[in-house]
Formats: sequence, structure tokens, C-alpha cells
Amino acid sequence: MFLFVAAPFIGNNWTLWVGGAMYFTPKVIGQFTEHFPNLALVHRYLPRNLLRVVTMLFVALW
Repeated sequence: MFLFVAAPFIGNNWTLWVGGAMYFTPKVIGQFTEHFPNLALVHRYLPRNLLRVVTMLFVALW
């Protein structure tokens, strides 16, 4: 729905569709998360504290 509303305002270009795919892909993957295997190796590298990750991104940007 977002893509069809946004297309007349910003134009029907490739960046609109890439942005839509970046929004839509996690939504689709989220529907199937219970079917994925639970891998301890993957959980070791996932961020645990989102606030800390965002703060470190701002510090790195500064």
C-alpha cells in the first residue's frame, strides 16, 4: 500500500522499489521465524542491547 501511495509523490523509480523491498523483506521473514533452526553461533554475534548499538553508531559517526 505504501508503494502505491508514495509513487505519485516521489515518482516511480528504482529507489522507491528498493526501499519498499527493504521494508517488506523483514516483515515476510518475520512470519516464518519459528521455522528457522536455532543456531547458537548466530546468537553469539547478534546485538543484545539495541540502545548500546545505536549509541556506538552515533559515537562512531561523531
